[in-house]
Formats: sequence, C-alpha cells, structure tokens
Amino acid sequence: MRGQSRKRKKKKIPAAVIAAVLCVVGIAAALFFFCLRKQGSVQETTSAEESVVETVSQPAETEPAESAAEAETEPQVFSYFDKSLTDRQYELDEEAVPRDIEWGMPCLDEYGNAVFRQTDPAYPEYEMLRGIDVSKEQGPIDWYKVREARCDFVIICADEMFDEHYEGAYQMGMKIGVYAYSGADSPAEARKEARMLAKQIGDKKIDLFCAYVPEEMEKEGPYGKISSEVYFQKTDIQRNTRTAEAFCEEILNAGLTPAIYASMRYESEMYDMSSLAGKYEIWYSNFEVSPSTSYPFSAWQYCLTGGNGGIPGPVHLDMLFLKPYMETESERKIFSYTQISPEDYETTTWVNYRKGNVAWNGDWAKIEAGGQEFMMFGCGICCLSNAVSTLTKEVVTPDKMYEKTRQNSSYHPESGRGAVSWASLQTMCRYYALDVKLSRKPSSYDAFVKEITAADTAIVLVDGASDRRLWWYTDGHYVGIWQYDPDTETVFVTDPSTHFNRQRVSLRDVYNALKTKSEYQYALISRP
Repeated sequence: MRGQSRKRKKKKIPAAVIAAVLCVVGIAAALFFFCLRKQGSVQETTSAEESVVETVSQPAETEPAESAAEAETEPQVFSYFDKSLTDRQYELDEEAVPRDIEWGMPCLDEYGNAVFRQTDPAYPEYEMLRGIDVSKEQGPIDWYKVREARCDFVIICADEMFDEHYEGAYQMGMKIGVYAYSGADSPAEARKEARMLAKQIGDKKIDLFCAYVPEEMEKEGPYGKISSEVYFQKTDIQRNTRTAEAFCEEILNAGLTPAIYASMRYESEMYDMSSLAGKYEIWYSNFEVSPSTSYPFSAWQYCLTGGNGGIPGPVHLDMLFLKPYMETESERKIFSYTQISPEDYETTTWVNYRKGNVAWNGDWAKIEAGGQEFMMFGCGICCLSNAVSTLTKEVVTPDKMYEKTRQNSSYHPESGRGAVSWASLQTMCRYYALDVKLSRKPSSYDAFVKEITAADTAIVLVDGASDRRLWWYTDGHYVGIWQYDPDTETVFVTDPSTHFNRQRVSLRDVYNALKTKSEYQYALISRP
C-alpha cells in the first residue's frame, strides 16, 4: 500500500547538488591537466587499468636485439597527480596484489543525483554505494535528509561526536564504517591506539571497516601545515608499513575489519604495498577523473567539497564497492518482479545497478491507473506475482496479475487508490490455490519468528514511520520475505521498489517496521 503519497515529480536542483556539480567541475580541471600530460612522452595503457598512464623505456636503436630469454622485464612506471595537481610517477610493485575494479567519476542524472559508471565491463559483479565520511567538523547532522539523498553508508571519525553520529546513522539503516587519526610513531603505539578504538566502539555494529589514518595526512599537502616535499623527505617506508600493519592486526584481533586510508602518493612513497595490498582493505583518497592506483581498494574518497541536504557545510564524498550477496540455489529460484521499468532501473540512482535486472522488470511498469504510475502502486501486485510464480507451476508476470486481480476480486485501481487491499490479496492467493492467513503484528518478536518460519513466504506491509532502518522513505509498502535463517536471524527479501531486492535483511528490523496503522500487517502464504 505504497499509495498516492509519493508521486514522482521533478524537483529543483538543491544547493547540495550544486556543490556536488562544483566538485565534479573541479575534477574536470584535473582531467584537463591529465590531457595535457598525455600529449608528452607518456602512453596510455589499454589494460584493465585503462585510466592509468604508463610509460615504458625504449631501448636505443643501435643496441642489438635481445632474445626473449635474455630480455629483462622493464618496471612499469605510472603517473598520477598529487593533491596539488603535481604530476608524479611511481613504479608498480610486482609482488603486490593488483586492483580489479575500474570506475570513472560521476555524472549527474536528470534528478541531479551523481551516477557512477563502470569504465571496464570486465568487472560487472561489483555494486556501487554512495556515501560520505564525517567528523566533528560537520557538527550535528540531519540523518533523515542524508538518507533521503540516497546516501547508503557513512565512515565516522572516532572523535567526541562519534556516538551521536553513529546513533543517527544507525537509526536510518546506513552501513557504518569508522576511522581514527593515529599519531603512532611505532608498531607498539599503533597497537595501543587500535585497542582504544575497539574499546570506544564497544558493542556497536560496524558494517564496514575501521580505518587507520595517520595524523600526518592532515598536515601534508596544500591544505596542511607543512609542504609535501618536506614531509615526504623524512619518511621511513618500512616503519610506516610496520606501524600500519600493527594497527590493522590489533583491529582484526578485536573482531573488526581493518583498513588503511591512503592517497596515491602514500601508496607510492609511504608504504611497501607488497605487504599491504590484498591483505587489508584500502580506503583510497584521490580526486582525478578515475583512480590512479593500480592496487585494490574497497572505498574511494573522490571529493572533499561535496554537498548533502542534511549537512550545512561541505562534506567528503565516497563510493563503496561491494560484491553482491551470493544467493543460495534455493534463493535463485525465487521470483522478484519489481515496479521499476528497465529504463528507470539503468539510468537513475533510485536503485543500485545489477546485471540481472532485466528479468525483474518490464513493460508493466508503464501501466497507469487512477492518475498514478505502476511504480507508485504496484508493490502488492508484484508481491503476488512473486509468490504465485515461485510456489506454483504457473509463472504470472505483474501485468498478467494486474488484469487477473481486477477480474477476480474487488480490486479497482481506477478509483485513484491503486494499492491492493488485504481482501484482494487474500482472494488472489486462494484463486491460485495457495493457503493464506492474514495476521496482525504480535506483541512478541519470538511469536513473529515462529509464524514466519512455518510459512513458505509472507507478504508484509512496512512503514517508515514505524522504523526507519530499512524502508525509511515510505508510509506503506508491500515486500515479500522468504527463507528465515535462524543462525543470522535474516530473511531473503523480494522488494518491488528494489531498495533491498534479493538481499538478506534482519527479520527483527522487518518486525519493527510493520505498519501497525493498517488492519493487517502481513499475509502468511504456503503451498497446500
């Protein structure tokens, strides 16, 4: 019953988006310098690192040609811009694990949202999440507005505002990571700092990593207290590497995921990447059109002057790269039709890109009834289609289910309220010979678990006013939940709006989000 309260309409681009545009323009300037550099002796690589520039020394023409056995492999020399847009070079450490992600900087879609595109289709399995990193510098934050801006994760500084920022982000269901500035000059000091960070985190749920950030990174560069040249002349690569490793090892011992914050210059001049790359996650900071690093990274800080409606001043913008949830064989057999058309699915940031989206949506998304588009009222129809197509021998797409429901129940979407009623939903389950029971939210979560476990599936009605961790954006929305796992206390979700489609979520979060203002909260459905 997502209903008529969320009509899709174009809005004026807010100030936050303008800030984002300025950020992209700044990056375009870096691309300009990149193009100038390209005109010199540097050649552009055509390998997986297609956005990185490679120079290869050529032997003199007078030298005799060497045989393949005698020839020595030339080191790969790559170029990058540091914070001051100075052109620098480094040699790739052949022993380090190489990067396997290739992405470009964002462009803006028709709604003013930043959209990232893959620049190398060889790695289609990664999903993208947009996020921010915050500290006490941002002060109090309106986390609802942050989430509404399609911000999916946040990396929070472990400073005096950590608890407040964590609670706000957690209540909105954002994925959370942590970072801490380190003043450690030795592995022993780094271990002590890591233990202090783990103690500060306590029993808080951390979805992402806990990142090691040397305090010097605040001081280095055009915005710091000392010049880059002075700082990097005094560096001790082996000490830096051992110190970062010690911090990460202690974080790992605490049951958390360690990470290292690094710019391209840090990777090339501060660390021995053969000891770090592939062993620990990297939170990569770089503001070029595409990342210069040849090493793997799981998060990318791509802008320092971004905007978000929930934060009054500039904020750092990040991108997280995740491999999608690996479905079990039984989960792959579950249908998951959605309300969204293929065009919307691929061109807007309302949903995250997945390669298999074509089977989830189709022309039924263009159905209109009572002045509304299917994407505004079709969640119940999609949930019925998913249940019937999965539990019976008949595959019923949403457009067919729409017509069948109009013909065989009291469903009358032309009245202006297109959402399927509980009575119509019950009628259609029985029409397809499925057992169905309409239920109200029990006072006990354990009783809810018992009911969900006994059924093949349940169509639940959720409301952001009840709980914002998952479906914060709606006043009523049908989703399907399947295959409760008692070990993780999660269910597999078929979400017609695609926010959590084909993912596992906490059943307790579903229980908390049930719309108690409705006559019923869920329908338990099973094969006879």
